[in-house]
Formats: sequence, structure tokens, C-alpha cells
Amino acid sequence: MSLRLIQGVTMASRVGGFALLGLVMSVSVALRAAPGQAQTTQTQTQTTPAQPAAPGTVQPPPQPSASQTAAQREQDLRRNPKGREWGTVLLAITGACAPPACSIQVDTTPLLPFPAPPNTRELRLDSGRYLITLVNNGEASYEQLTVATGGRENKIMKLPAAVVAAPPPTSGSVTVVVPLASRVTIGSVSQEVQTEATLSVPLGTHALRVENANGTEETTVALTAERPNTRVVILAARTAPAPSSPGAVSSIRWVAIATARIQLGCPKNEADCQAEEEQKAASDDVRAFQMMATEVTAGQFEQWLRTSGPATSTYDRASWSNQIPVGELAQHPAVNVTWDEAAAFCAQPAVGGRLPTEAEWESAARGGRAIRRYPWDSAAGDPERLRNTGPLAPQQAQSGASTTGARKLGNFADASAGRKFSDWMVLPDYDDAYPYTAPVGSFRAVNGLFDIAGNVYEWTSDTFDDPRGGKIATPGLKVLRGGSWTSTPPQSLRTAHRMFLAATRRQTDVGFRCVK
Repeated sequence: MSLRLIQGVTMASRVGGFALLGLVMSVSVALRAAPGQAQTTQTQTQTTPAQPAAPGTVQPPPQPSASQTAAQREQDLRRNPKGREWGTVLLAITGACAPPACSIQVDTTPLLPFPAPPNTRELRLDSGRYLITLVNNGEASYEQLTVATGGRENKIMKLPAAVVAAPPPTSGSVTVVVPLASRVTIGSVSQEVQTEATLSVPLGTHALRVENANGTEETTVALTAERPNTRVVILAARTAPAPSSPGAVSSIRWVAIATARIQLGCPKNEADCQAEEEQKAASDDVRAFQMMATEVTAGQFEQWLRTSGPATSTYDRASWSNQIPVGELAQHPAVNVTWDEAAAFCAQPAVGGRLPTEAEWESAARGGRAIRRYPWDSAAGDPERLRNTGPLAPQQAQSGASTTGARKLGNFADASAGRKFSDWMVLPDYDDAYPYTAPVGSFRAVNGLFDIAGNVYEWTSDTFDDPRGGKIATPGLKVLRGGSWTSTPPQSLRTAHRMFLAATRRQTDVGFRCVK
């Protein structure tokens, strides 16, 4: 068992405008091979052709103009040019067609561009049944056509509506979450916010200012056409210079965890239990302690490295960090952090803490209950509905997820990740709107703790062992808890779920939070 390595990721390829055309080509082969089934396909997908001018008459198509060459007016598509079993089809279209945007395809032949208006094309074909595809700027319609020996068929097809690209957005939105009533100002937009509000602002980089009874906090947000909406969680406004505010440890919020006695591990009757998760026979007495409400952010960790962290650190941001707006990145959890660096951060005087033990982490996730399969309460809904159903093809991914944490459980491998990584096993019916990590505090809290499941795995102070197999603690391997943005639920959402990693390793889905 090991963590998913975020290496060699195959990015999802973009589906082109002719994706439907590929489907049409496959259907055409089926039509030629199984005539008995062709009529059903025609009924389901056929585009209605133009109606004749009067009942019982055939509307003649426009005739080729004198300016068109013979090759434009006529094309021989017979497989056996010397054979006698063939007929002629004169194709015409209704609707404006500006070559080369519109084209015709007969079964699987290459696309044949229509000549200039009056947009007619004469084809000589072997007798038989054909699938005629009309393409207009990536949109396609198709009909079946039967060619009789020695016959001449006049065929009119309706040009499908062209794909009209939506104009790029010129504005977006910033959702701001504040700990108490605040005056929020983004650029020239200012609003009183009680707990959470969404402000509409133009695309671009804007200064974000939050003022409340605790003081003032400032940062920046960047909205682009690719990502016009973002969410910023302000845990505590304070009076400080703007550049250092995203990394200030004084903004850490602590949650009190009461004394508890727990049996650490996975109960025997719980589904999905793994060998290394077996419930221990003896109970653990966990004294009251305080835990950070969120995972340590990139802004907090990098500020510590710049001021008092180890000078020899080889820490670097994740390779995908450049896809996240700079102002937002400081609010994402710190990743690529070794166990020693995490322990040193927690132990600094400004924090005065340490990494949690496994028992402390699990006690906090259970919220004082003796047994709790998932950390969320019943109001969050049933996490089992998120069960994975198989690989997600890029074109199956559906957007439109809410970035409001009240309706989402957390950040996992879901449809958002599937749009980035086509070969991942993901949750196709769940979309947290973040393909990588998400800003801390973006989702439903568990007893005041955010991202206790998902976003990033969290270092604990314990050395890994396997109680069921009788394996003793393995020096150098430390226990991870909580699942991450790379995890496919529900197995990795369970409170008893545990993983391990070498203390010296840096991983893009591993972070931490402190206790004291």
C-alpha cells in the first residue's frame, strides 16, 4: 500500500469540434453492415430535411452556377468506376454556407467542401445505401440516402446551426468568508459582510481588504477568463502589513478538543477495513488539547521558511501551483513539506505546538463519539453516495459545482480532477470545483475543524506499524491521516483510514496541522 504518486500524469485531451463526426462515421459502418438496423438509427437521430414546395411534388435543388468548375459540380465516388451499377445524386443545402466552414461526407470518405453559393454538389455513387453527413463549423446533421442503379436523386439537406463561441467573460466573482461582521472591499466594490458574501468584480488582479473589530487584513485576488470565480477564507482580520498577512501565524485559529477515551482503529464490523487499521485491543486516554481549525497554509509555511525556517530546506511549490492565482495560493494548504519541517513549524515559539498523535487526530475526527465511520454528522448526507463507479472520460465530466462549502463534504478525486487527469479513478457525480488543492476552510466543518477528510493527507507524530500483522514500528515511516485531493472515496474518507510515508519524502498531496 502506498500513496498515489502524482507523477507522469496524463492530461485530459480536449474534445474537438468534430467529436460528433467520429460518432457518425462509426454509425455509418454499422448502417452498411446491418441494413435491418439502419432504419432505427435514422428515426432516432435524423435531421428533418426541407419540406417540398407542394404535396406530391419534389422541390428541385438550385442548379450549379456557370462559374463552378466541372470538378466542383461533379465528383465520382464509385469504388468501381468501370461498373454499371451506379447512380447520380445532386446535393443541395438550405441555409447560408460559407466554405470551407461547411462540408459534406459520404459514409467515411474525407470531408468534401461545398463550393460557393448556390452550394450544390453532384456525386456519382455505386448503388446502395449511404450515410450523408453535413458539417457546419463543428456541428453535424446526417441523413440516409439510397442510390438506385441508373437513377438521379435530388437531395436537399438542412444546414445545422454553426457552433457560436461564447464571448469570453469580462467579469467574475469573489466569495469571501469572514469570522465576524466585516467591511469587505475588492477594488472599487465595497460591502458589509456578516459571514459570507459573493461580490461581482471585473476580471483582473484586485486588492482585497477586510476590516472588522479584530483589525484589518489585506491580500490580492486574481480573476482570469479561465477561472473567473474564486473563494477566499479570512480566518481573522488583523492589523499588519499586507505582504505578510497571508503567512502570519497569529491568524491561526484553535479548536478545543475535549478529553476522551477511544479504541483507536477500525471496528471489526466496519466495511473496507484494512490490515493496518485494525482496532487496538486497549483503549487510549486522550487528554484535552487544541487543534488548528485548518491545515497550515502555503502562506504561513513559506513565511516561516523565509524568516526562521531551516536554511538548507529544499522545499518547492507543487508544479501545478502556477495554475492557481497568486492571491489565492497563499490560502491553499502547504504541500511538499517533510515530516521534520512540519514538526519544526509547529514547535516554533509563535505557534507553541507539535504534530498530533494518531489518537489525538482520530479523537478530533470522531468528535467525542466512540465509533464514527465518517467524520461528518448526518446532516451532511450519506458519503456512501459518493462511491466510485469507474474511470471518468473527459467528455463525461460535468461542471457547475457549488464552491460554497455548506453543500460540499470536501476536496477529493472527483469530476474536477477528471477534467485534468483522464486516467484517474474519480467520482463522476461529485464536483468540488478544485482539480488540485482547495483554499483551507472551503468545505463543511467537522466540530469546527475544516478539511479533516480530503484536501491533503496530514502528518502525525506516530511511527507506522501494522497491529494485525504483528509488525513492529518501522523507523522512518510516519503515519498520515485524512485523505486528500487525490483520494477516491469512500474508503479514504473513513475516520480509521491511515496511510504512511517516509519522513524525508515530499508529496504534493501531503500537508499538516498542529496541536497544542
